[in-house]
Amino acid sequence: MSPQVKSIDQKTEISTSNSRYYPLFISSVASVFVTEQTRQPKMLPLMSLIASASATGAMLVMCSGKDRQATRKPSKNRPPSSATVLRPEGPGGNTSPPRRNGEKDEKSSKKMVGKKKEEKKEEKTSKKMVEMKKEVKKEEKTSKKMVGKKKEEKNAMNGFRIHAVIGTGSFGTVRLVEKMDDGKFFAMKSIKINQTTGKLDCDEVEILKNLKHPFISSLFSHFNNNGELHVVMEFCEAGDLFAHLLITRNGFGREAIKYFASSIVLAVGYLHEKLIVHRDLKPMNIMLTRQGHLKVIDFGFSKKLTTREDEMHDRVGTDGYCPPEVERRGKYGIDMDWFSVGVSLFELRAKELPLIEGSKPLMHRRINDWDVFANLLNSLTEFNPEERLGYNSTEQVKQHRFFEETDFDAILNLRTAPPYVPNMVCSILAFLKF
Repeated sequence: MSPQVKSIDQKTEISTSNSRYYPLFISSVASVFVTEQTRQPKMLPLMSLIASASATGAMLVMCSGKDRQATRKPSKNRPPSSATVLRPEGPGGNTSPPRRNGEKDEKSSKKMVGKKKEEKKEEKTSKKMVEMKKEVKKEEKTSKKMVGKKKEEKNAMNGFRIHAVIGTGSFGTVRLVEKMDDGKFFAMKSIKINQTTGKLDCDEVEILKNLKHPFISSLFSHFNNNGELHVVMEFCEAGDLFAHLLITRNGFGREAIKYFASSIVLAVGYLHEKLIVHRDLKPMNIMLTRQGHLKVIDFGFSKKLTTREDEMHDRVGTDGYCPPEVERRGKYGIDMDWFSVGVSLFELRAKELPLIEGSKPLMHRRINDWDVFANLLNSLTEFNPEERLGYNSTEQVKQHRFFEETDFDAILNLRTAPPYVPNMVCSILAFLKF
């Protein structure tokens, strides 16, 4: 609002900092003088001159105020003035029409649209990168699968996947293998073929082909590959009897010993009926199934005889389990297996091999609390083969007092529950030695 002028004598307080009030002040003074002219007509020319001057001054002041507003920079806390500035354009000095706020909004909106487009492009590129990473991962997986397949092909042989070495036999290495079509596990023994003769140095396969007994490991298949004969046999997951002996405190108990002895006697009697001598019987060559049944393995030293009276002269077997006639490289017969059975049974009970003094093993030092069992072992380990229990037949062994209450038929047909059933911990410990 414009200031009010009460009278000419009163002081009028007007702020000259704002240019809008300056012309109003001059016009107010002029109006006062015009009013006074009615009283004094002589001053009319002077008043009209003042009035015209005030109007001209007002116009100049208003123009100068607009110019100052156009050139003033906008404050940070205040939006820019709406006054437009004429800018020269081109060499002729032509001026472009003044820009308005709408044009700035259009530019900002265009920038926002451009940013959004760039963001969309970045999103697309990021999605492409993610898809490329996924494709790379898929390619890595496929390459790993291909490598795995190649490894399987290298570790596969005639339809069997080879896993690990689980033992060493008299003529080769024994590995755990898996049949690829049904996932069943077997023990595969690899035997090197003689490069000179092109034949095997043992008759293991020919012997196993004709054997079928619940306490003898059965043959599944065999094939030649890379100069070796691979014999695939039944796998006994609980390990060998010697490994289980090691984890006992003082050897096996009486019931377990009696069951083991009965099973071994049945297996050896079956071999001798077939005129086959094993020649390397020991706890390491007797396996245990998960149910606790025994399985005789490793027929690398075995030999097929023509008659029961046939004699052999070659040095075979394991020291400590062979009879003295074999160690002296003398002649020996089929009864050598019974000597090995006696030493093995003593070891299962005493957790050590018997001491030998003179011409007789000292069995009584550790089993003197079991007289019948001691008598059986002494009879089986006679140094004189003709006096050895089992020299004439297997029935001599079965008729010993130690087996008076034994039902061999029930044991043979697996109707008798094994007193010693291995657990999985024992099975793991049985394979740790390899």
